[in-house]
Amino acid sequence: MRLFVDTTLIVEAATSEDAATKLRIWCQGHVKVTSSNVLGETYVALTKKKGRPVPLMEPRPAADVVRTAARGHELVPTLPEDVIEGLRLREEHVMGFWDAVNCATALRSGCDRMLTTDLPSGSLRRELVCVNPLDAA
Repeated sequence: MRLFVDTTLIVEAATSEDAATKLRIWCQGHVKVTSSNVLGETYVALTKKKGRPVPLMEPRPAADVVRTAARGHELVPTLPEDVIEGLRLREEHVMGFWDAVNCATALRSGCDRMLTTDLPSGSLRRELVCVNPLDAA
């Protein structure tokens, strides 16, 4: 099985040992895939304050998280056609733009599952099923 790992899971795993353990267990024996877009989103998510008094990480440790993710996943590019397909998915499924672009990239890359906390578990995006491996169930 090919699992597309979204930004939220990389960030959670970098900031919570419990999340890192759950993600590791869930991914065991499967191909982990992520995109160039997710790597950029991860860096921004870790270094922006985003309503917090301080960012989750300083730039250097955040860059290390991105480098580690790049080495630990099959890395696929986000292509212009992913953006176009993302626009269609966004309208069709009423989802955020970047989530839709990531879904399009996952679909193009032959992924069976998209691991994310941004979309409801079990929601079907054509042949791509979204799963939140941090859910207790």
